[in-house]
Amino acid sequence: MSIEIITQWQEINIKNNTMPVYIAKPQEEGDYPCIIIFQEIFGVNNHLKDVTERVAREGFIAICPDLFYHQGKYFEATYDEMDKAFEQMSKFSNEKFLIDLDYLLEYIYQMPNLKDNSVSTLGFCLGGQLSYLSACTKDIKSAVCYYGSRIMDFLDQTSNIKCPILLFFGDSDPYIPVENVDKIKSTLLENQIKADLYLYNDATHGFFCNERDSYNENAAAHSWFKTISFLQDNLS
Repeated sequence: MSIEIITQWQEINIKNNTMPVYIAKPQEEGDYPCIIIFQEIFGVNNHLKDVTERVAREGFIAICPDLFYHQGKYFEATYDEMDKAFEQMSKFSNEKFLIDLDYLLEYIYQMPNLKDNSVSTLGFCLGGQLSYLSACTKDIKSAVCYYGSRIMDFLDQTSNIKCPILLFFGDSDPYIPVENVDKIKSTLLENQIKADLYLYNDATHGFFCNERDSYNENAAAHSWFKTISFLQDNLS
């Protein structure tokens, strides 16, 4: 399914500030579930906007928040600007993120075209670990995590997860050793979390992004198929 969508930047109120969010949603009037899409360390760049739009074309409201807005709104870095991206990441706060997420969820739950309070999360790299953290701390319907570099930091909160979770990793990822993937998998199993985890052969960090040298077409296609099926199954 691919449907016509509309897109816009909007700023939502958060305490004494506003957070930019990139929104894509079906053009046709109706009620739709919402997917919150969490960025990489490179900001809400063209790739993240494209992912947001792809999600919307599958029949969802898709919202991608500018998570680095505390350091300056609308930050973007190219995939060659690692130092610039890591500098922004060094100022990022999980505590502020969770506060921001509460405000974002409140905004979403007040949207007139939200279906049945159905909200899930989807994230890549930094966003992958934040999608996991969201599942540990918030009442969401499901969570998808692509190569979340520091999911290990939140493993002690795994027992709090109440929703299905889907995770993707590459076996050649220099930031996420396979032994860490094994530990994540065993922790989910020990806590009886409904989870599916895929580890792709010859795939490295960022394998989903077709703007990076690390892009792996087969892993990207398979993981996207699994992602959309998972979201549809858990937001129907």
